[in-house]
This record gives sequence, C-alpha cells and structure tokens, in this order.
Amino acid sequence: PHAFHPGGFAEAHHAAMDAKKLLLLWLDSSSSTFDPRIMAEEVFEAFVKEYFVFWPGDAEKWLLPVQLKEMLRLEAPCFVILEPLSVYEVEVFPWSDPRHSAVEWPIGCAWAFLGALQQPELSEDALMAFMSQHGDASVVRLAAKEARRQEEERCREEARRLREEQDQEYQESLQKDQQRSSLSAARRRSAQELPKEATAPRKDGCHLVLRFPCGRRAERGFTAEQTLSEVYDWADCAGELAALSGGTAFEVPEKFLLATTYPKAVLKDQKKTLRQLKLLPS
Repeated sequence: PHAFHPGGFAEAHHAAMDAKKLLLLWLDSSSSTFDPRIMAEEVFEAFVKEYFVFWPGDAEKWLLPVQLKEMLRLEAPCFVILEPLSVYEVEVFPWSDPRHSAVEWPIGCAWAFLGALQQPELSEDALMAFMSQHGDASVVRLAAKEARRQEEERCREEARRLREEQDQEYQESLQKDQQRSSLSAARRRSAQELPKEATAPRKDGCHLVLRFPCGRRAERGFTAEQTLSEVYDWADCAGELAALSGGTAFEVPEKFLLATTYPKAVLKDQKKTLRQLKLLPS
C-alpha cells in the first residue's frame, strides 16, 4: 500500500500524535491468508488519509511482552486501532489493562486500545466498516477532547489573570503602605522639629482653626508676618503633632490645599504673609 508509514512504531506513533489521528496497525504473520492487495485499493487509502497513520508491523516483535499479548488477546494477522496519547495520560504498566486503560509500550509511546479486527471476521467489507466506525468516532472524540483542552486552557488563563491581578493589587497595596509609612515617619520628624507656637498681641496675631476630611480639628496661633508656607508646614504634620501632644494621631491627606470658608478662597501663594492674605485679626 502507498499509505503506510515507512518508519518504526515509535515514529508512526509520534506522526499520529502530531497529525491528531488514530494509529492503524497491520500485524501480519507468515500464515496469513488475508489478501494484502485490499490495502492498495482507493477506498482503503482514502480512509487512511482521512483518519489514520497506517503502520504495518511484525506481530511477533510488537507483541513480544507476554503481558501485552495475553491482555490484548490478539492473533495475527489482524488490524489494530490505537489512540496515541501523551505518556502523562497512562498508568504504570503492567498493572493497567490495555483493553480498558491507557498503557505505555514501548517506552515513550503511550496509547489506548480502541479495537481489533482479526480472523475469522477479517474481510474487505468488515475492514471498511471497522475503519469507518472508528474513524467517525475519533472525529467526535477529538472534537470533545479539543473542547476540553480549550476549556482547561481558558480556566488556566483565567486563573493566571486572576493571580496577576491579585499580585498587582498586593504590590500596589504594599507600595501604598510603604508610602504611608514613609510619609508618616517624615511628618513625625517634621512635628518634632516644628517651632513652638508663636504668641503675639491680638492685633498682630492670627489664630487659625483647620478642619480635616477625617472630621478632626486643629488650631494654632501665628504672627502676622509668618508666611502661608509655615501654615502649610503645620497643617501637613498636624496629625502627628496631635499624637506628640498626648492626643490621638489622625490622617492628613498626602496632598491638600488650604481654603477659607468665608469669604471662600483657596490659599495658594505660600510666599505671602498672613497679613498680606488678610487673615488677621482672628
């Protein structure tokens, strides 16, 4: 026949794996009465081309292991159909029964036994029906296997994406914690280094009260000639300053702007004095 695989069993097995086809074995013997010309006919070769990798082998050599020969219960001449598998899909031989579960034989070639056609049923019509039955079934089986593979791949991809998102969220959370910790330490140092509260006559003094987003309040006195920059320095470490004064620390936004409530105005020019900003007397 023109359709047979010219290499050894292992090569034919790998070819079938790559092509996602079944492996059709013709195990011959010297006493065979089967007409081999049937395997050269167009119908046979069409079936092989569609569904199989065809390998004609020596029955005595391939069935050499006693366990394999006894479990498969094959007598040459015969046709055998195998589903090529990955070695990770098999149990340890010889405990598995090749008629009911996948095996690895020879080493590196895993397969599942699907069926055999042997005497006295061996005839041209029976062979065509045998190949058609298993060929059609393989299409359904391979489609289902591919669907499972795609679903498993989708689940793996989803799990991978979820892990990446969780890792990213963890890293972002860790980074924010580190930034908060660093900011808190810097503000604590600033609170410790903050000059003492200024005292001045009422007409030259400014008593400021700040309300923070967390609901806490802070108040402090300044002189008329102190700049808005000094007010921002105090506001920035007010949460830590409260703790140093015996109270409870509170959170101050990392970035903020000061504003007056009446008249409503945002205070941005930190170089100006409180007198220039008309924040006194207060």
